[in-house]
Amino acid sequence: MEGGKDKIEEPDKDRIITPLEIQVELGKLRGKVPSFILKDLSDSLKNREITKEQFEKISQAVWEKVDGSRLDKKIEDMSSE
Repeated sequence: MEGGKDKIEEPDKDRIITPLEIQVELGKLRGKVPSFILKDLSDSLKNREITKEQFEKISQAVWEKVDGSRLDKKIEDMSSE
């Protein structure tokens, strides 16, 4: 490729996201993550400078933790054994 770029870079991931963008992204987790966890996460991220990539890692970790603790999923797993 011309210009010495062999891969597509995502400069957006290195950009610090605004508090409004954080709230929008947290809104996307509504229904997947309990609201009290979203509130705690929102409070924890206030006045912090994080990149989009950092936020994505944090939100993914939170979602995985919540998903892994769902009671209906545990019951389903137990009944399929």
